[in-house]
Amino acid sequence: MSDNKKNYFKVKPLFAYFKEGIKYYDLDNPNFAHTVFVLILAIVFGGNVLARPYIEKVMVYFEQLTIQLSEQNLDAFDISSLDTELIYNITEALLITMGILLLVKALSYLVSLFYGSYYFYSLTRPETTLNQRTGMFFQRLPKLLGFNILYYLMFGLGILILFMVMSIIGMFFPSLFIIFSPVIPILVIIIDLVFTFKNLLIIQYDVSIPENFKKSLEIIRECKARVINNGLTPHILLLLLASAPSGISNQLLALFIVAFIEVILVLFSSRLTTLMFLDVTDLKRADKKLKKISDFE
Repeated sequence: MSDNKKNYFKVKPLFAYFKEGIKYYDLDNPNFAHTVFVLILAIVFGGNVLARPYIEKVMVYFEQLTIQLSEQNLDAFDISSLDTELIYNITEALLITMGILLLVKALSYLVSLFYGSYYFYSLTRPETTLNQRTGMFFQRLPKLLGFNILYYLMFGLGILILFMVMSIIGMFFPSLFIIFSPVIPILVIIIDLVFTFKNLLIIQYDVSIPENFKKSLEIIRECKARVINNGLTPHILLLLLASAPSGISNQLLALFIVAFIEVILVLFSSRLTTLMFLDVTDLKRADKKLKKISDFE
């Protein structure tokens, strides 16, 4: 078998990781897992409850704006004729909504990052205690924060440019815009998955921020397809979860169920990333003796 093919088969298909990955509570310290789960659930559910009134306001304001625009003569459209208070209300509600959702994502991401590092240490250094793992995580935290802030600023700028390009294309080729718009979220996720090991590279090897960009690309060069295929599943499920109607009349119950499933998928994604990272880097697990798994040649 060629080296490229061997590297490709280092990462197993999703079902080989699923049983272990979905058991978020399967740690050497189950209480830690349950605490993390409840904490992320509180962040996500609380944030969704807090944002919901503002989302409803945005929908109402946009409906009012649509009515105003429909009453305008397009040949003699004057933007100054629009209700400035309504424009202000839309902007305010949108900014508050985006701020709440961004804070929720940032906090839940940080807690899941801590969970992922704990899980990684439980597999590679099972002799370490909770305090030791916490100390190692906080030792890496400044670099993790620095890299992620830089990475997601660049990532967000890239998404903004992509949407601007798509909007310009939509002005001249509306049909193309309609066809390719649903593909954009998947494309964004795939680009993000290319750097899926960015945090674990810092946690394990303490690479510098500039070097991390290079190493993140190098480490999955030969197994990129499988890493992306495996990583897409929880992300697509999260997209479907966010867009699917709940069919539950009790709004709070619906929000709680969505948040509950979202937390399970977030922790599954974290564990999946760790398990694939161990295979890609050939790091040996020291937590327990594993059954031999076929390399699926």
